[in-house]
Amino acid sequence: MTRTEDKDSRRVTGNETPPKMPKGDPRKVPEANPKEQSGGLLSGISLSTYKYSYEEPPVSMLHENAPYYGMQEDDTIHTLEDYYALPDERRVELIDGRFFEMTAPRAIHQAVQMKLANRFENYRRTKKGGKDCQVFPAPFDVQLDRDQYTMLEPDISIICDRDKIQGFGCYGAPDMIVEILSISTRSKDMYTKLSKYKNAGVREYWMVDPLKKKVIVYHFENGDEIALYGFDAKIPVGISGGELVIDFAEIYDEIRYLYD
Repeated sequence: MTRTEDKDSRRVTGNETPPKMPKGDPRKVPEANPKEQSGGLLSGISLSTYKYSYEEPPVSMLHENAPYYGMQEDDTIHTLEDYYALPDERRVELIDGRFFEMTAPRAIHQAVQMKLANRFENYRRTKKGGKDCQVFPAPFDVQLDRDQYTMLEPDISIICDRDKIQGFGCYGAPDMIVEILSISTRSKDMYTKLSKYKNAGVREYWMVDPLKKKVIVYHFENGDEIALYGFDAKIPVGISGGELVIDFAEIYDEIRYLYD
């Protein structure tokens, strides 16, 4: 199936005015050095000042070779019409009219994605409170801003409003999103997409970093609370009211062989 065959099922708006592109590098934010707390809340840190420090490791099987997530070099503003006209073999995200190229992730990324998605789905099927929500791992299109200029592909989307689920994917903001970080996707996931998700109304956003063995959790419903966990932690899922807890020590045991 080509992208164009699904045009009738997608939702777009009549907004004809291209968005203004921000000046400067949106990835640059003021530095801050919050103390890491395994399983603890980093209170008093705003989204505009929090910066997760990162030391780049040597190239290994754990991450993708750059460029994995390259932004277009020209200033052309693209729309969903351009997005759906692309050949199937070309994977991109459309963010504020710009294309960001994507290629297939490596084993560590896929392993974490699959194990997390399975745990979310098992909870959904077995718990009464979770049955209204649907779990969609990538590839899955999210027309986040309900306009013609943004179409994202989160690693995991959890959607509790069935009306948002359309033939093409999700029309509007999922309730929860999980992104799995890599060297070359880090800036987009941690800054550009973080801001997009928050402003669109995503309730909870997890960034899972397999290289540093950390999970950053944003609770947008609770005054921009940020929590930082290690891969030894049990992490409650906020949109479940804490009923679902993800045991990352268990997940790490299952993927430990990828670190050898």
